[in-house]
Amino acid sequence: MTSDYHNLRPADPRGLERWREDNARREEEFARERRREERAQRRAAEAVAATECTRLRAEIEALRIEMEERDDAVVRGLAEGMIEHLNEIVDDADRLVKRTINALEEKIAATLPEGRREFQFARERDASEITDLPNPLPRRRAIN
Repeated sequence: MTSDYHNLRPADPRGLERWREDNARREEEFARERRREERAQRRAAEAVAATECTRLRAEIEALRIEMEERDDAVVRGLAEGMIEHLNEIVDDADRLVKRTINALEEKIAATLPEGRREFQFARERDASEITDLPNPLPRRRAIN
């Protein structure tokens, strides 16, 4: 009769155990839901990172192409400058060689006697001397 006092029922012997099982089940569901959300967030972050990585790779490739073009332009400019400078050096060397040759010719001409002002090797004959060269072909024989 004491149990009917204030309309209280007797305590459920498995009530505490059921409450603990319910509580554990709810916590497992919350944990599963949290893991699902974490996976979704991780996937979204990975997708953003992959997109950013793709964008950065494209940007790096564009920069690489631009640097190659600049390098080519610099090399072309240097080559043109060097060629121009080398042509100037060759022209200067030609002028110097011509000047030196003219100076040497003048010195040689000054050492020659007055009548001969052209350089001539010792083996050479004077141009005023006319010499007949021997005919290297055999004589033609008359056919009877």
